[in-house]
Amino acid sequence: MMRMSRLPSYACVVFALFFLYLYALCSASSSVPPPPAQPQLWWYHRTTSSVSNHAEPAFSKGVIDEARAAGYTGMVLADNALSDLNRPDFNTATLKEIVSYAESKGVKVTPTTANYGYS
Repeated sequence: MMRMSRLPSYACVVFALFFLYLYALCSASSSVPPPPAQPQLWWYHRTTSSVSNHAEPAFSKGVIDEARAAGYTGMVLADNALSDLNRPDFNTATLKEIVSYAESKGVKVTPTTANYGYS
């Protein structure tokens, strides 16, 4: 005849082993990716690349060069032109030149999609 005092301890051991098995299974399948060899450094670049702004794209190219020399790898581009891209009369040449120059220097570009303060 089995003693009743041993049943709870046996059940606890089985229960604990089951959870250890689940923990080992989950930790083996969800490995953490290694950190990047170089950290990603991003900056927020605010510009106005309209046709009437004669400082562009030279100003943005200078900022991109300085940021790249300092080790930055990405740029969040905030420009009024991004909200005017769907207008048929809008000239995108300056904006395209800034983005292509940044990409040629190895800088990732992410545009902002909303005008903060007006949303």
